[in-house]
Amino acid sequence: MSASDAPRDAPRDAIACLVLGGGGHGKVVLEALLAAPGVGRLGVLDVRPGTRGQSVMGVPILGDDGFLARAGVEGYTHFVCGVGAAGDNPRRVAVFDKGVAAGLQPLAVCHPAAVVSSHAGLGAGAVVLAAAVVNPGAAIGANAIVNTAAVVEHDCVVGEHVHLAPRCCLLGGVKVGAGAVIGAGAIVRQGVGIGENAVVAAGAVVVRDVPAGGRVAGIPAKAMRPAS
Repeated sequence: MSASDAPRDAPRDAIACLVLGGGGHGKVVLEALLAAPGVGRLGVLDVRPGTRGQSVMGVPILGDDGFLARAGVEGYTHFVCGVGAAGDNPRRVAVFDKGVAAGLQPLAVCHPAAVVSSHAGLGAGAVVLAAAVVNPGAAIGANAIVNTAAVVEHDCVVGEHVHLAPRCCLLGGVKVGAGAVIGAGAIVRQGVGIGENAVVAAGAVVVRDVPAGGRVAGIPAKAMRPAS
């Protein structure tokens, strides 16, 4: 993974970017884009009825996903997924895939108040939000979210479409599989592996590997019992 698409390296005054989703997470993504120096033209797409013609934080809502068919003609070159992952990562993946299929380039977004090592990698479309820390040797996958004040320690590998919720902490060498969600305030011990599409509940302390599709909670984290 390369950090070449990250805002800190890109000539941002030449970038016209669409944020796909104008809800809560979309606002936070916009905040990061607006706070970065030299931001180019921005627009929002939102599938919620009645939003076209409105704005989000001063950025116009241009329409729904149908706008993607003419995004290039309208001069847009990049996109960021503005859909969060509160238990619905497949939706985020679908939105990301629509942006790529429209011929737009996924833009990595790094809030100026985040600390990202120059020796870390940000994949295409990854989002690193305010007060987050990504330390040397860490690799963040495409369309992953490192949310507010989350910590990714040295040499972690975070797969594509992962959501690291606010204030969660991955200690050194943790590996998180694609599509996994690590809940707010959760801690993952060094060297532990989290499987693809696994879910770690908020506040959990994970001391053992979690299998693909597993769901764990508690201190120490254990498998959640199915609802009766």
